[in-house]
Amino acid sequence: MSMKKISVIPLMIVGLLISNITHAEIISMYDEKFEQGEAPEKSWKQTGITPEWQIISIGNITFTGNFSENDSVDVFALEIVSDKLTRVGFSIRESNSSARISVQRLNQSTWSIEEFSTVENVCENDTNWSCGEIELGNGFHAIRLERLGDFENIFDYNFKIQNLGEFEDGSGVFVNLAWKFTPFYIFAGIFLILPFVVVLWWNKEDLFGLVGKKSKLMEYEKKSLISLRKRFTDDDGNFERDEIRSFLKILGERSWKATRKEFGEPEIRHHTKDLEICAWRFGSSTKTIILGLKTMLLGSEMSAVRIFSPLGESASIERVDPEYIFNEDEIFIGNIESETTIFLRVRLRSYHSNLNVHFSGLVEGNTVAAFPTNSISNEDE
Repeated sequence: MSMKKISVIPLMIVGLLISNITHAEIISMYDEKFEQGEAPEKSWKQTGITPEWQIISIGNITFTGNFSENDSVDVFALEIVSDKLTRVGFSIRESNSSARISVQRLNQSTWSIEEFSTVENVCENDTNWSCGEIELGNGFHAIRLERLGDFENIFDYNFKIQNLGEFEDGSGVFVNLAWKFTPFYIFAGIFLILPFVVVLWWNKEDLFGLVGKKSKLMEYEKKSLISLRKRFTDDDGNFERDEIRSFLKILGERSWKATRKEFGEPEIRHHTKDLEICAWRFGSSTKTIILGLKTMLLGSEMSAVRIFSPLGESASIERVDPEYIFNEDEIFIGNIESETTIFLRVRLRSYHSNLNVHFSGLVEGNTVAAFPTNSISNEDE
């Protein structure tokens, strides 16, 4: 019996020695650090890092600090010297249930918090500690300890910081091959811009040639229209046909709205989606009328205009400028392209107190007829 007791004692001694050696090895894996003085309660956002904040270099360390009476927050600076993104592990002892730890990734210019992490689960290799992890870049970041209760007493806290190595996203190595696409970008740019350049070239006169002269043209246009109105009012004016043709061409080139504004409200006006007809007679006793035709998106073929009197009188045409074929009361215009304005000066053989017009033609192969409801009339008669 005594021999058994003697044999058990050495085994117990060996077991205690092994336990102490193992514990010593675990402790030796970490460098021990201690709080120096009283840690600040906030980070260095406004002032930058000063000796007031204790700097902890990244490594495998065990840190011991304490909360004094009415001390609720301790902040330490964590320095990362590697230029590459580093995985940082941190943990706090479970027995420190009245303290919470978080590691904050800071912007190195403004010191604002970009991301933070707290402990989430119990450590796999040691159930006495709760662990967390965060990726930090080169520079200074913050470790924040916060008291969760028991503000009247002084108590110690313990936390660990581990360097878990460089961060790898597992997506492989990326090689910048953007230079290979440079010829394609040049070709695509020219291909996409070329149509725009062509359109600019086609419209260079409208876009560049007339912009600076717009105000002058408007004033000149107004004077021209006033002059034309005076000339057309005179039935007995001695005009060369080339001169009249030039006047009517000027009207066709001018703005349709500007002509209507200067000539006044037409006595006859008929408007559809494909055609607009206007007619003016300047003076109650004149035998001359100005007829304006404007096509919209669609042109007209085999176009003709008939001038007649709703009172039953025969309206015979004496002259048409510019020169178109006419017969009695009908003028044969022919084809009119889309978005085209035509002005005719029609002189009748006799004066009529009431006149109207009738337009006919083919639009996309379909017969079209326009008959205005109003007419040119002399209300005094």
